[in-house]
Amino acid sequence: MTSFFLPMILSRRHLLPTLPLLASTAASDGQDVLRYKYQYYDEQDGRVDVQSHYLDYKHTYLDWTLGLRFAVDTLSGETPTGFRASNQPDDWEFQNIEDTRYVNVVTLEKEIDDHTLTFEYARSEEGDYLSNAVALKWKKEFNE
Repeated sequence: MTSFFLPMILSRRHLLPTLPLLASTAASDGQDVLRYKYQYYDEQDGRVDVQSHYLDYKHTYLDWTLGLRFAVDTLSGETPTGFRASNQPDDWEFQNIEDTRYVNVVTLEKEIDDHTLTFEYARSEEGDYLSNAVALKWKKEFNE
């Protein structure tokens, strides 16, 4: 399993291209929020081990908000194959698994009176999988 900050540092090809965007928004007026979150999941006897690192950045200027999220999830352990290793009912075959997922999400929000319009782009990469997604959202506040 990787060390605590290593996934964020090693994901240079995922994080470094966005640094100019962070630098340009940080130089302007507005409100900035930077947040780091870590999650750890360990199943009994070390069968499955998952570590997740999240780095969230939000910059708000007037009625616009730019959000950036970088996440790295590492998974290791073993999973049942569905076949028995012997004639014993509780003796199953297992396969070792290890994977790392890199996620980048860019969100742009615009507030207009009691409405919020949001555009979001997300990209997720794993060893055998690539996902690109876009989302459009409209929200209306009915109460103050």
